Amino acid sequence: MRGAVPASRIAAYRVCAGECRDDILLSAFDDAIADGVDIITISVGSTDVYPLEEDPIAIGAFH
Repeated sequence: MRGAVPASRIAAYRVCAGECRDDILLSAFDDAIADGVDIITISVGSTDVYPLEEDPIAIGAFH
């Protein structure tokens, strides 16, 4: 990639393998943060819908 951020790197984590529990996703966030990742983007589909203030992933992502 050229012209983005000179010292940037891409870190990819495979998190969900057959199931994707909230605790697994939050553990991956912790791993990425410990690795020095500054920006985390995820794409996860679910049939569970929580209000933002009750969503375990939203709460955990902003700890």
